[in-house]
Amino acid sequence: RRAFQLIKENKKQFPAFTPNDLMDGSLQAVVGTIPNGYKWIAGLLGMRGSLTEGMKTVRGFVNSNDPWSKLLFNDAAFIYPYLLFYIENKKEEALAFTQQRKLDLVNNHLHACMAANLGLTNKQSDYSKNIILNRNKSNDNLQTDIWDYELGVPRLYQLETQEGVKQLT
Repeated sequence: RRAFQLIKENKKQFPAFTPNDLMDGSLQAVVGTIPNGYKWIAGLLGMRGSLTEGMKTVRGFVNSNDPWSKLLFNDAAFIYPYLLFYIENKKEEALAFTQQRKLDLVNNHLHACMAANLGLTNKQSDYSKNIILNRNKSNDNLQTDIWDYELGVPRLYQLETQEGVKQLT
């Protein structure tokens, strides 16, 4: 609720600041998924939204030539596929976005994790596994255990049980 109110207030004070659209659209889309029988609760809390309008706003920000949109494209390119995948249930479109926009899945570990996770959730273990194996593994990047998990699961799916268990333990 607090984030919803703050973004509305920020949009009133700075209407030309387009990064507001990314957050406002995302929140509107999420609120728009609340079942009709429970929307009155969100209304009491001052939260109103529409899935269609929210996604239209986010899509507009992602596809905009505005300097702010270009500067914050990496943020939008992380949020937008998740909204497509989980909120709009457009799984193939979300994965296509990561490929068509040529996101840096080698050096940008946040995008690589997002694309691998979406691929794995969509039962595309080869796609997920290739992203994980081809990412930049230099010590300049934060070393996290999530990569072992994200690689172990597709290996188990592909019945590479010995390698998968090693990754997961």
